[in-house]
This record gives sequence, C-alpha cells and structure tokens, in this order.
Amino acid sequence: MKKENESKSELEKETAQGKQGKQLIQAQVDKRLLAKADRLFTGTLEGRIIETLQNARRAGATRAEITNGENGWVTIQDNGRGIQDFSVLLNLSSSDWDTNIEEAEDPAWVGIFVLAPRDVVIESGSTKLEINQETWTGTPARLFETRGPVVGTRIQFKDSPWTFDTVQQVAVFTCMEVIVDGKACDRQSFCSSQATHFPDLGIRIEVKSWTEISEWHKNFLDNAIVDSAIVNFYGQIITFEFDPLIYESLCFLIDLTGEPTGLRLKLPARTRMVENGAFAKLEDILEIEAFRYIQQQSKHDVSYTDYLRAKQLGIELSEAKPTYTIGSLVCQDLKKITLPENFPLSQCYLMKDDTYEIDNENTHILAAFGKCDNPFIPVRIDPKYDGYSWTKLPIVKTVKVSAKKRLGSYSRWWVYTDVFENLEIMILTSDGKEFHSSVPVAIRKPNQNTDSWLDKTVCLTPEARDTISWKNLRSYCGSFIGDDDESFNSQLVRSEDSVDRFWADAFGPEEYLRDKLQSMAHDVISNWTVITLTKDGKMIIIYDNGINKSF
Repeated sequence: MKKENESKSELEKETAQGKQGKQLIQAQVDKRLLAKADRLFTGTLEGRIIETLQNARRAGATRAEITNGENGWVTIQDNGRGIQDFSVLLNLSSSDWDTNIEEAEDPAWVGIFVLAPRDVVIESGSTKLEINQETWTGTPARLFETRGPVVGTRIQFKDSPWTFDTVQQVAVFTCMEVIVDGKACDRQSFCSSQATHFPDLGIRIEVKSWTEISEWHKNFLDNAIVDSAIVNFYGQIITFEFDPLIYESLCFLIDLTGEPTGLRLKLPARTRMVENGAFAKLEDILEIEAFRYIQQQSKHDVSYTDYLRAKQLGIELSEAKPTYTIGSLVCQDLKKITLPENFPLSQCYLMKDDTYEIDNENTHILAAFGKCDNPFIPVRIDPKYDGYSWTKLPIVKTVKVSAKKRLGSYSRWWVYTDVFENLEIMILTSDGKEFHSSVPVAIRKPNQNTDSWLDKTVCLTPEARDTISWKNLRSYCGSFIGDDDESFNSQLVRSEDSVDRFWADAFGPEEYLRDKLQSMAHDVISNWTVITLTKDGKMIIIYDNGINKSF
C-alpha cells in the first residue's frame, strides 16, 4: 500500500511539473500507418496463408478447412477454441495468447492485420464482426449476434484464389490437417524420431545428407551446393547458410518444439533469424551435430582439417576412406590407365599437384602406353586429405623424355607437334625405383621457334597413328571444329581429312596418297587383290578369284 501511494505521489509530481513546462508523451499508432497495413505485414499471398494458419494453430486448432467461393471470396474454418475477446482483433499491440505462446513463439501481434485492407467477416461462437476499409484505419466496428453458434473461428474475405498447391507448400510442416476445396494437403513431420532434443533452446535438430532429405525440404532450398540449415517455425520455413565442414554438404533440420526459446525471427515477416546469443549457441551445437553425423557413418571423406577439428571438439572420427584419381585428368582423352585387379593404393605412386603439369602428363602416358617390367600406377590425391595415413605414398620425383630422329613438325589444333622415329619416357620415384618404356606420344616444353601462346609440344611416333584415335588426339589437344554455320557431318569429314593431312605433312604426300587410295578401294571393291593405276589414267584390277579387268 505504501509503494502504491509513493507511485501516485510520483505521478502527481510529474503532472505538476508538466503544468510548469514539461510535457508527458506516449507512443501511438497513427492512422496513416494502419492505412499501409497491406504492405507492412507480410503483404504476399503466402504470407497471408502462413499467418492465418498460425493464428488458427495458436488457438488450439488441429484442422483448418479452406474454401474458394464465388466472386473471389475465401473462407477459412478452423476447429480451435474460438475468439474470446473480439476487441483484441483490431488492437495492433495486443493479443489474447497465453504466456507460454509469448515465450515460445514471440508473436508479432499482427494477427488479422495481414488481411488489411480487405473486407473481412469473422465469426466465432455467437458473435460476428464485419470489417471494412474504414475499420482498418480506426473507424469503430459493430459486433453482431448470430443465430447459430460457430465452432472455432470462421473468416471470410476477398483475395486471390488460395489454390491447393500454394496452400500445401506452406501447410505441409504445420502438423495441422489442412483441407483446400475438399482436398487434404500433405502432412509430414519436419524431423524424424532420430532428431536430438535441445530443451534449453526449445528445438530438435537432425543432420542429414542432401540425398536423405525429402523433396518438401528441398523445395525451400535455393542452392544444393552450400550447406544449409532449415528452421521450421510451425510450418513457416526459414533457411540460412551454414557450413561447419569445409568440403562436406550437409543439411541441418531445426524444428521449434513449442518450448520457451531464445531463438528469435525478425518481425513481422519472420523470414530471417535474429543473430543473438541463442543463435550463436545454435551454431555451436550444429557444428558438433555435424561431426556426430559423420561419426555415425560407415565411411566418410571429410578433409584432414575437419578430422582434426572433430578431435578438438572431443569427437573421434575414423580416417576418411581412400579417395584418389588414377593418372592425369588432362590425359584421360588420350587413354585411360587400366588398374590391375585388386591392386592396392599402397603400391601406387603419388603425382603431386605442385609438380610441373607436363611431367604429370608424361607420367600418365608412361602408365597408359608403356610396357614396364612392374606395374606402374600413378595417382592424384586431393591435398585436403594430406595427413591421413593412406596418403603417405612414394612420389614421382623425376620425369625425362628422350626423342630420336625428328621426322617432321606441324602446327595445328592449337598445339605444336613434332614427329619422331622413337620416344621414350623415364621416371624415377622417391623409393629409388626406375620405370622407363618406349611410348607413341610424349609432351615437351614448347619449341623456342613456335608461337609464344602455344603452351606445349606434342611429340608423336608413327605408331601413334594406329595407337591413338584422331578423336582422342583432337580432344586432348583442345581443338575445335570449324564454323557454327557448317553442318556437323561436314565438320566431321573435314576434321578427319585434317588428320590425314597432318600425317601426310609429317611423313610425306606418298603416305597420304597411299592411305586415301587404300581407303577408297576398300569402300568400293571388297574382293580385290592388286590394283594398278597408270599415269595415263588406266587402271587394272586383279580380283581374288584370279580375274583381271582393265578400265
């Protein structure tokens, strides 16, 4: 009683001071702000659907039935406890939600204002409220008594159609039964029973790979490359990027449980998380949960840096599964390396990423085309795995190319080419072994007399003509086929001819002529033995049955 008297006394003092020159002011909501309600309070169709379903759920509804009527009228009927005090509907700063909802959901007190400035009819129990455009900006509205009581709440208003597909997109994770024009929307649990409960944050968390989440979850994600966290706020979905593991793509499902929580969403639209202390704690938990997910997998491929970070957090991971590529990716078009059956990684040789690329190409070529006494299998391992025991392999140290007797040179396909009678590649490894063999192709640094933009010289032997297909050679050299206006078939024919011209330039025109004549004869005459072509244009064909013909 004494405190109350003291408070009154203070108020009287303030009032008296106000009369002497000080002025008391208070916050108010101007009618001009209310006139903009349709733009301030989630002014999208999806936003109106979400907020309306949220209001029904908070009122204890387990079912909401939506009907699209004539002339654009939409009706929503729920089975909640109804409206106890209609006066709070048009009070932007209050609601009749209980304390638990206030603590758990941080309601924005937007309520029915998401439907402004539409004409709206609200019925609950035996009371009806009619709202028009003037009502939204402060004109008093009259309550009417209805004849038949309405169970729950019924709301009618004009809007764009609330179609089944649009409603289902936001209703699937509300845990409510939502019916649109007689058709039930899909209902799914946001997390499975495997989710971990964190009561101090009022959430459940489940970590999954991208292949494990449902199509409904994926609908809310824009980028399947970046790790993402998906927060379910009772059917409204909020996402944010989160990537605690350097090279892993995981998805974090975060489901609010209705318990008191410090996690907050930016009001009124609730499309972003507030980065407060609770959010920082959430990120710490998500990092730990990510590593626990990896720990439960039978095998993984996380980087060695992440492996050490897990250990720092007290989570022991197994080593990543051996992950490697065989040979040089650049040289795959020439020929892929065949791995002997059951050949162990421990007997392979490591091609370092910081090695001169031409050395790595020649390493691949020796393994693909060479004939060594012992199997020689070079591999590349992503540096992110450096530190794991299985990465400690002997490395390729020295690569040398020797060439004998140049037969010709040629520049085509954006690369300079030398033809030699013989090529050999020799490789020394860190464990003291030597591998060497003759090969049909090798790579060397550009010749000094070539154009500066040519980054390498491709060396070939005559054997390469039968060993390496022209398509593979063209692809490896990075060439392309002619004009965009030219048909593909004509480009293909011209490209094949350019290969023949190449060999003709390398070995002389006689070889080109021989090859062309043989090819044409084989295509036209299948049973010939000898064909003689004289300078005056006469041709004699001896068939395999002994018959001679002159033309």
